[in-house]
Amino acid sequence: MSTKTRDGLTFIEVLVVLAILAMLIALTGPAVRSSREPARRNVCKNNLKQIGLALHNYHDAYGSFPPPFTTDAEGNRLHSWRTLLLEFLHPLIHQRIDFSKPWNDSANAAVFSEDLPYRGDIPYRCLSTTGPMNHTLYIGLVGENRAFQAGKVRKLIDFQDGTGQTAVVTEVSQVHAIHWMSPYDDEVEVFAGLGDASKVAHFGLIHILLADGSVRTVRCDTPADKFEKVATISAGDGPIEFE
Repeated sequence: MSTKTRDGLTFIEVLVVLAILAMLIALTGPAVRSSREPARRNVCKNNLKQIGLALHNYHDAYGSFPPPFTTDAEGNRLHSWRTLLLEFLHPLIHQRIDFSKPWNDSANAAVFSEDLPYRGDIPYRCLSTTGPMNHTLYIGLVGENRAFQAGKVRKLIDFQDGTGQTAVVTEVSQVHAIHWMSPYDDEVEVFAGLGDASKVAHFGLIHILLADGSVRTVRCDTPADKFEKVATISAGDGPIEFE
């Protein structure tokens, strides 16, 4: 009696194999991301350290931190503090920007349309974010009692609680990301959605940049009143505990 050997898999068998592969990918995907996350957190912290250094270089050059945004003669917003810091982060990109025209004007379209990951010298993108490639999670704290204030500039002596206890820039939830050139930080609800770990880039953690240039990690379930304390420049808030 002769026997036949099959030359390949049946359609059903192919479907079974594909289903198994899909399950393996689904199971190992989160584990791979989790194993990479500590390295990505370090990159994120380094981004903020570079921003802190640029802020201090700006302070050395101009006697203060930059304003949250610049305006034209009519008070229309032109450029954010992030764009101003390019002078100390990436001078060549800084020279390509027309600061007399708005951030999203056609005159600045070439820089506006570029994606952040391809410009490593502009540390405004967190590697763990899933948002648009030209958006940032690093938002300046803007307000009357905060590190940035519209129409004013802050000096280091203005931080009455001490530069090591006052936040200048905070990482926000991914749903609140904005274009890195946007001058509208004050419209971002910086502490909204932090209690939901699925909305942040680092599994329930965010990073904040303090006025002394140091970077600290904060749990997203930290009570809102503690976030508010580190977000203000006034004295008497007391020491803040970080991770």
